[in-house]
Amino acid sequence: MEIDLQAINSNTVPMVHRADTSSRTNETTKVKARTEENVKKQQAAKDTAIKQLETELQNVEEQRQKIDAEKYLTEIINITEVFNRKLKFSIDKDLDQVIVKVVDAETDKVIKEIPPEALKRLYAKMKEAMGLLIDTTV
Repeated sequence: MEIDLQAINSNTVPMVHRADTSSRTNETTKVKARTEENVKKQQAAKDTAIKQLETELQNVEEQRQKIDAEKYLTEIINITEVFNRKLKFSIDKDLDQVIVKVVDAETDKVIKEIPPEALKRLYAKMKEAMGLLIDTTV
């Protein structure tokens, strides 16, 4: 059996092997890049879906709260009629608050105001005093 030392020592076999390895490395790099791109796309799609679900959930919650508020308001109005009272609702823009007045149905006189007028005046004065002390808003 003869061994050809020139063939063993030549770079022919290793060169082919190196070229094959380089090709595999390039393919592996391309596959990794495509996989990372697909993962990013899937994550973006998941994030979008989560945002849509959160928005829908918030809308449903707001609708539920509105329905609950209307239901309670109707019940409160019905109860006050039994006691010959009316409720008047208004929004104080200075206080950014809902004001409820309990009114005698016969005389149309305000029996109680929630929050009380004195508390509203105190709050308004404090807010004004703060405005005098601090001229700029941040």
